[in-house]
Amino acid sequence: MAICATDILLRRNRCDAPALMDETPGSAFWYTAGANRAGALAGIVASATLYAILMRSTDGPRPLDVRA
Repeated sequence: MAICATDILLRRNRCDAPALMDETPGSAFWYTAGANRAGALAGIVASATLYAILMRSTDGPRPLDVRA
């Protein structure tokens, strides 16, 4: 339900509800071993980018520095 509600807001109601319920390996929303590889990769890249930004501070203790 939340997927369709978000779809209505962001994509102007182009939700394909039958495709969301399709549990066959060839469906558009099929995950590998319970995880979406593209989503996992995006999370890893975003986390690494945020870490690099936070650790780049040169004036004073860094936000994630355990030695501070």
